[in-house]
Amino acid sequence: MTHPVLPPGWRLAAHATLDSTNAELRRLSEGRGGAASGAVGMAPGVDEGLIVQADVQTAGRGRRGRVWQSPAGNLSCSVLVRVGGAWGEAGQLSFVVGIALHEALAALAPGLPLTLKWPNDVLLDGRKLAGILLETAFEPAEPPGHGFVIVGTGVNLATAPAAGEPLYPVATLAEAGVAVTPLAVVGLYAEALAGWLARWRTEGFGPVRERWLAVAHGVGGPVTARLADGRELTGTFAALDTDGALLLRTADGGTTRILAGDVFFGPKAGGGT
Repeated sequence: MTHPVLPPGWRLAAHATLDSTNAELRRLSEGRGGAASGAVGMAPGVDEGLIVQADVQTAGRGRRGRVWQSPAGNLSCSVLVRVGGAWGEAGQLSFVVGIALHEALAALAPGLPLTLKWPNDVLLDGRKLAGILLETAFEPAEPPGHGFVIVGTGVNLATAPAAGEPLYPVATLAEAGVAVTPLAVVGLYAEALAGWLARWRTEGFGPVRERWLAVAHGVGGPVTARLADGRELTGTFAALDTDGALLLRTADGGTTRILAGDVFFGPKAGGGT
C-alpha cells in the first residue's frame, strides 16, 4: 500500500480494520495506545495533522449517534485539528473542513455536480456522497485557550449504505463512473485542509464563507430545519450568516438563525435532500 504525500508535519496511520477512526484517534490523543504497534504510549500532546484511516470500520458513527456504514472501498478517516479560543472556533471549522473535502473530491472527479449541504456534507447531484463528524478531543494545559478537534470523514467512493433507510438519499463516485482509492482522497484532502486551515487562521472566516457559498446547495430555495428538540421550521434558505449560521426566512418575513440541526431541501417539509 502506497501512502499519499502529506503536508509537512502531517502523519498517517493506516489500518485494515478499526472499530472507529474517531475512537482510535481519541485513544492516541489521550495517550491510551492504539491499534498500531509503536503507537502505544503516544503522548497526549500529539499535534495537528495526525490522520487515522481504516479500510473497514466495525462501529463507525455519524452525527447524533447514527450508524455510519464503512465497507471496504470507501474512505473512513479522522484527522486531529487544533482550534483556538477553546472550542469557540469549532463551528467555523465545520465549513473549513467541508470546503477542503469538496475541493479534494472535485479534483478527483472533475465535472461532476458536487455541492456542499449546510454545514459540511458533500452532495453529488443532490444526494449525500460524504459526511463529516466533529468531536472535541482534549484541551492541553499549554498553550492556554486552545483545544483539539477530531474530524471524522466518510466518503461513499465504491458503495452506498446497504441496509436501513438513510436520512438522506445517497450517492457514490463509482456509480458516476469515477474510480478512486481511499488513500488518493486522503492525500488531496490533507493538502486542501492544511491550506484552508492556514487561510482561515490568517484571514478569518470571510474567505471561508465566500468559498462555501460558491459551492453551496439550496441557497435561495425552500428548506426545512429539523431541530434537536423535535421542532421543524420551514422557509427559505436566505443566506449564511457571518458566523456560519443558516438564516431561514419564514413565511411571515421573519428570519431565524439555525446553528444546529438536520436540514432538508425541496418543497416538502422533512423531505428532499
